[in-house]
Amino acid sequence: MKAILHFLFFLIRPRYWIMVPPYNSVWDAKLNELMRTERFTNLDSFTAQLGSRKVWVANHPYASFKPPHIDIRPSRMTIYNAHKKLMREISNE
Repeated sequence: MKAILHFLFFLIRPRYWIMVPPYNSVWDAKLNELMRTERFTNLDSFTAQLGSRKVWVANHPYASFKPPHIDIRPSRMTIYNAHKKLMREISNE
């Protein structure tokens, strides 16, 4: 059921249809863990810091929230949640 709801959620958001690079479940789990315990700080227009990890935030949503220089990405839902968290936290800096 959860997979169907996620599918429908992104079906009406064409910006999320094309995603590069390929999905990686290990990075998805790590990014979700970091988002539970750490805060985003803005480094520049391309990257942000999340705890001890630097993440690529440019090219949102199709290539964002990946480790710089590594071609893996989290799930669409993690990208969506990470972007909301990033916008909320950098606007409060």
